Amino acid sequence: MKEYTGKSLHDLKEAGQSYDDLLSGMIRRERDYRDWQMIVDIDREGEFVAFDPEAIMKDD
Repeated sequence: MKEYTGKSLHDLKEAGQSYDDLLSGMIRRERDYRDWQMIVDIDREGEFVAFDPEAIMKDD
């Protein structure tokens, strides 16, 4: 890990927080952001097709 990256992570970490917890939270936020961005892109491009979840569940 580069020194700058290590210092940046240290600066983001809260007192008593482990690096594992810090990185886990960052990963979770990135996944949430990507999901949100995908929804925004679909909405903007008009490729979203509404569906009835109950109809899908009946096909099992």
